[in-house]
Formats: sequence, C-alpha cells, structure tokens
Amino acid sequence: MLLELRYRVLRILVLRFLVGVRVTAVYGGPRRGEAGPAQVWGWSYRTLRGHLEAGERSFEVWKWTDTGAVEFRTHAVSRVASPN
Repeated sequence: MLLELRYRVLRILVLRFLVGVRVTAVYGGPRRGEAGPAQVWGWSYRTLRGHLEAGERSFEVWKWTDTGAVEFRTHAVSRVASPN
C-alpha cells in the first residue's frame, strides 16, 4: 500500500512523499474495555524498505455498546530509517 506523507514548511510549501507500507492486520469484533463492552474495528501497518521511518502504527475505532460513544485510538512506534 502507498502512504502519502505531507510536511508543511513555512506555511507556503508542502512537501509530499509516497512511501510503501505493508498492512499487517485488519480486525473487528467485540472487546471488553475499561468502560465496558465495545465493538472494535482496526488495522495496522509496518514500514517497508525505502520509507523515511522504520516502525509500526495501528488505528482503532471503539464504539461502546452501553452508551453509543465512539473513540478513536492510534499507537505508533517509529525511528528514523537507516540510510541503507
């Protein structure tokens, strides 16, 4: 999958980079969280060679079944990629 990275420089210039990532998981289903039962949907990816960073990121949407409230969660672990 291609991911578009955007960096804004001095409010007038936007740098764009297309980098490769591999989707490592797509999931959905019931879970029990701190606030009770929830329905959760999510996905995660890892960077590929040539990416500006090395790491992994996940995204989740939690919908609490008791209240109907919706929560978005993301978690990332990354570092600057090796020049090789």
